[in-house]
Amino acid sequence: MARPRVQVQHAVLCPIVRQYGSAPTSDLLGVCYTYTYAPDIEFPRHIPQVDLFTRFFVYSPGFEEYFLRVWRLAADDAGQTRMGSFGPYPVRFTPGTVFVDRPFRMKNVRVEGVGRYAVRLCVKRNRRWRGVRYRILATEFFQVVRSP
Repeated sequence: MARPRVQVQHAVLCPIVRQYGSAPTSDLLGVCYTYTYAPDIEFPRHIPQVDLFTRFFVYSPGFEEYFLRVWRLAADDAGQTRMGSFGPYPVRFTPGTVFVDRPFRMKNVRVEGVGRYAVRLCVKRNRRWRGVRYRILATEFFQVVRSP
């Protein structure tokens, strides 16, 4: 099956996404972009579960494997450190479908300290002479802070 042509319309981080019904309805439970830790907690820590709810707008059907990559962003935007990769998450887009809602679940997301983090929804692209590269389709951010 060919690669689909899709566009990410929404990407939302939350602790859990529930889907139900014949035309799946999604409940985004506890949308959260800040994780707070007590002042005496030592890092690194793990967030037990994070879901990325994604709505795709489908131009042409096909099959694709998606990956989530989590990065810690430097305070001065000078660099980033990869915290982990999750996936592959296979998604099939059937003919006649206009929108597809799909949650992607990450378990035990590593955080190494206070700061900003980016969750990127990606697909792999093979480059013959450069190896495997990822194309970023959507980015969501969250932050880790200490409670006062």
